[in-house]
Amino acid sequence: MALTSAQIAAIIAAGGTVGFNGQLIARPQDVPTDAQIAASYPSVFTPGNGLTAPQAAPVGAFGMVFNGTSWDQAMANLQGPLLASLARTAPTSSPLQTNPNHRGALITLSVTVAPTAPAAGSGLVPRIGAVDVVSGTIAYLNAPPTPIAAAGTYAFVVYPGATGGNAAQVVGVPLSRAWRLDVAQVGADSYTYSASFSLIL
Repeated sequence: MALTSAQIAAIIAAGGTVGFNGQLIARPQDVPTDAQIAASYPSVFTPGNGLTAPQAAPVGAFGMVFNGTSWDQAMANLQGPLLASLARTAPTSSPLQTNPNHRGALITLSVTVAPTAPAAGSGLVPRIGAVDVVSGTIAYLNAPPTPIAAAGTYAFVVYPGATGGNAAQVVGVPLSRAWRLDVAQVGADSYTYSASFSLIL
């Protein structure tokens, strides 16, 4: 039955809906409020690291991985600095690094200033160390390479099954979760160098 003009006006004033033919489409109590509509949708998910209870859909959609305590975003290949370019005469260690989900790394040592006449056997000896998170001790993944005594850019590869190539040293083992770069120095000469990393899936 069609509604009267007064009934239509009252329904519209109360927030209801009336069709073009005067038929009641929705009573005021049937129209959800903004709060009810918002509550019917899941909250917006913001990707991040260290999440303790993410929803199942975002875990799959954002490629999240469990680190043993919480959920992190799975990372693509990453790169960053390990040591700033400085003149050094003593052994140096990078800050402790965390490997998110990568199998290995390419470590680059860039020597810009080296002594013109280094003593025999002297130079820089880069070591890539797996860190024992309980004791803080280091287990080196690469054997001591031949000391570097000339300016240049030197690459060190740590990756499961890696062999050959033109790198200064290649080690076919995986990179640990916690790791750092130690640069030992044989002799008292000054070397200016920097170091960086590329984490590889």
